[in-house]
Amino acid sequence: QVELARRKLDTGDYAGAARQAERALKLDPTHEGARSVMDEASVALGRVEAAATALRQAAARGGEAGVGAAFELMKVDPSHPEAEKAAKAAGAGFRSRAEEARRLATAARTAADRAGGSRLPAFADGIALEKQGEQALQAGQYATAAQRFLEARIRFERASR
Repeated sequence: QVELARRKLDTGDYAGAARQAERALKLDPTHEGARSVMDEASVALGRVEAAATALRQAAARGGEAGVGAAFELMKVDPSHPEAEKAAKAAGAGFRSRAEEARRLATAARTAADRAGGSRLPAFADGIALEKQGEQALQAGQYATAAQRFLEARIRFERASR
């Protein structure tokens, strides 16, 4: 269960990771690996909730702030439905964010490669997601491009650990 919890954490499924870690802790309350996953997932869920709240507040005010808040939420949870909705509503106004997401993914890939993570499955996943991001960017699907690049960044960051 701890391995499944870690995999969920590695793919950004923070709620799923917390559930799996909780199950493992019920079986062994002293399991360090389960405790570590639970702690990481809890911190990540807190960041997601804070960013989602910021997006809701920015959306209520209207204007460019909502686009920036959507991107900040995507950075912590690329597939968050509220971020995706706001990003798609921004249309071409989200292009610069998609390009920024591409830069973040590229930097994370470089760091993972330097750390020796290029042989890990997470690195290969990151490469595939990066390619999907490029395709979406070329097709003018800026919200999807940003999501894929940010998902790639998460995989590269995991590969560098």
